[in-house]
Amino acid sequence: MKQIFLLLIFVLSQCQSNRQADNIALIEQQRLMVACQQFEAVYIGLNKDYINIPEARIAIDTLISIFDDYYFRHQAQKKYDTSEWYFPVQGYTARAIGNDKKNRHGFVDNGCNFFDRGINPGHPAYDIFIRDLNNDGKDDRTKEWVNILAMTGGIVVDVEEQWKKGTTARGGKYIWLYDPSTKGFFYYAHNNDLFVKVGDIVTPGQVIATMGRTGANANKERSQTHLHLCYYQVAPDNDIRPMRFYPQLKAATHTPRPSKNVNNNTEEPTPLDTALVDSAGNYIECGDDLSISSQSSQCMGSEQ
Repeated sequence: MKQIFLLLIFVLSQCQSNRQADNIALIEQQRLMVACQQFEAVYIGLNKDYINIPEARIAIDTLISIFDDYYFRHQAQKKYDTSEWYFPVQGYTARAIGNDKKNRHGFVDNGCNFFDRGINPGHPAYDIFIRDLNNDGKDDRTKEWVNILAMTGGIVVDVEEQWKKGTTARGGKYIWLYDPSTKGFFYYAHNNDLFVKVGDIVTPGQVIATMGRTGANANKERSQTHLHLCYYQVAPDNDIRPMRFYPQLKAATHTPRPSKNVNNNTEEPTPLDTALVDSAGNYIECGDDLSISSQSSQCMGSEQ
């Protein structure tokens, strides 16, 4: 009888412990979601001058602490080095990154940062193009949508999935991903379908979206289909600045895109695409110093 009584006490204590653990997990999840909502409010507030820069700096600093705490609690201190990064466009390489006449790889930093983009913030980002002569958003070789991959691990802190044609928002359907390992924010713009939601923890190489033509400028016929990718890193002084990371893009792991073999209808990997097209419809290599992205590239500050 005594043994049964002790067993009953043990079971009850375990049930109570499990309930407490569930409650803690729920509270942590709610805290994260509130932090993500606040990030979106700051981001939009800065774009529309609803919030001043000193207030925004204080808010983002607090939110980063919450993001870090949540991520490392749930990822068992997992940190991803830049050597573990994946190229963000499946089936393509760094040679698909566009150039303009003056700036190799199209990255133009006019001194802007996350909080103050100035009158002319430039183009502190890389545009990665695909083969899409008819501008339908799909790869000309596979006739399918191209997957967008998470370059590294992190938390999805903001998404926009409600963009509609005719609106003035330039980023279209975008994703903000915070990487606690490098203290940086990735911004993926012009997507078609989004496969992640706010609060999700992602891993390097995970499919998070398909490339699209969403956004006021990206949707125009003159614009070539591309991913607009920014990386903003938190500096020691807590400023958040756009970073050049072409070497990391070039060294990142490339993932072949599967396609169907027309003869036996089986899946096989296709070669990595490294080319896109010029205004005359001719395929060219982005490795050449050509003005590929001059018409379609926009600064992160204007791709909202």
